Amino acid sequence: TPIGRGVNPPYYEQLQLLAHFLLADLIVCSAANNRNYQTFAEMIDYAKKNPGQVKLGGAQVGSTDHIVASLIDKAAGTQITYVGFNAGAEAIPQVLGGTLDLVVLNPDEAQDMSEAGEIRQLAILTEQRVRHRTAGAVPTAREQGYDVVYDQVWAFGAPPGIAPGIVAWWDDVLGKLVQTQSWKDFVEENAFRE
Repeated sequence: TPIGRGVNPPYYEQLQLLAHFLLADLIVCSAANNRNYQTFAEMIDYAKKNPGQVKLGGAQVGSTDHIVASLIDKAAGTQITYVGFNAGAEAIPQVLGGTLDLVVLNPDEAQDMSEAGEIRQLAILTEQRVRHRTAGAVPTAREQGYDVVYDQVWAFGAPPGIAPGIVAWWDDVLGKLVQTQSWKDFVEENAFRE
């Protein structure tokens, strides 16, 4: 299974996949007090009228956040400026402070800030709306006229050519892990998909 839909980074082929744990939904968010747009479609319109002015911040170049910015540009014909940080969490204060316009978050990251009125969830990048506290009310990018669907994959890999016995050991250990109640609770509480 490629990482994300339509995207297959070169590093993926250089690893031996040991486990594909989870899929995490992604939500494009802005600061709640952003006056330039209230919806994803309005943000696209604003970005088209102001090429390069809408800034999306996230983890380093080539990260999931960066890929999402590129997918939005491809689907909508925009020119979003990507600003990379050491970690995606570093972009959140920049969005809240107005230095950046957008950030990409998982539902578990977005829900508390959304409920506190700090961020606005503009679009979830799933094929259909999902059920999870605040994310259930977030329209998809597709609903708003833009075909941007992307899953963040959580996987466990090893160097190529790893011994078959080591692969079997990890398969056994990780297979047991995902059967535990604590793992199932973690998946449910954080709105992940297996």
